[in-house]
Amino acid sequence: ARGTARLPRVKPSARSPRLEKDTRSAIRAGAALAYRAFLREGVEAARRGLGRKPAVFLTGGDAWLLAGAMPGMLSSGPC
Repeated sequence: ARGTARLPRVKPSARSPRLEKDTRSAIRAGAALAYRAFLREGVEAARRGLGRKPAVFLTGGDAWLLAGAMPGMLSSGPC
């Protein structure tokens, strides 16, 4: 798309996304919503396929972005 190179780069945030009024905050909120939806849909697909709630472990440098936003969905402790 034209002009997208001029969009601001944003850093991820674990803050709950909400409707925003400026471009930078709106991009950050949209990305957070997309990550959360991706995780929820993946967990739900696994639940349907397994017939039970799957164990979900977040790993990697950005795991903290989602861990607090998914109560009841995530497992903790050793594998």
